[in-house]
Amino acid sequence: MRIDCGALVVSPEAVFLHLAGFLHFEALALIAFELCGTYSLTPDGSGFMPAEPITSVASLSAFVSSASSFPGSARARKAIRFALDNSASPAESRLVLLLCAKQTLGGYGLPLPKMNRRVNVVGEGRKCAAHKYYVLDLFWENARLDVEYDSDAFHASAGGIASDAERRNALAAMGYRVVTVTNTQISSADAFDDVARVIAHALGFRIRHTSKAWSQRRFALRCGLGAAQRVV
Repeated sequence: MRIDCGALVVSPEAVFLHLAGFLHFEALALIAFELCGTYSLTPDGSGFMPAEPITSVASLSAFVSSASSFPGSARARKAIRFALDNSASPAESRLVLLLCAKQTLGGYGLPLPKMNRRVNVVGEGRKCAAHKYYVLDLFWENARLDVEYDSDAFHASAGGIASDAERRNALAAMGYRVVTVTNTQISSADAFDDVARVIAHALGFRIRHTSKAWSQRRFALRCGLGAAQRVV
């Protein structure tokens, strides 16, 4: 699109496909989450801020499919396969990739959830909460499972603890199960393995990998996401 006599702007989908020509899978997947999410990294990469989605996973997928001969298109398709709309933070995006990337990529291969899905408070839940609805970070509807990323700042305060308890009680009263994942658990491969297996069990998903090769791939994925976080 021409925006001035000497300036043209390309679509975010085209930029994504261009980046796929030289970025690794982990960085590309995180960029897909950001483009389709409700946050944007600050210019220096040290934090993030709320933002409207720039595109959607469906739009990225359609564009990449229409340019299958373009260099990097295969890597772009792989990254899009594990990206989701509506991520609200980089930590949520990394959490999905760690849980849902294929085992051959070092993930646990869990089915993809919905992100930041609104659930109305009804029935018995109304007795436990003053809120009319909650927004669930990672939500597997069929299993009625809500996985929440517990950021350190708010949840450690007295108000945060009380709010979390109210939320958990209301969701439990409506038949939902809530699993909390902390930043400390995400940062530790062993601690994360424990919580990933709890989530998998709640989904009725059996984790089979115990080989040394998978451990190496898991380590590579975690290192790749750490490096990608600094890049993007």
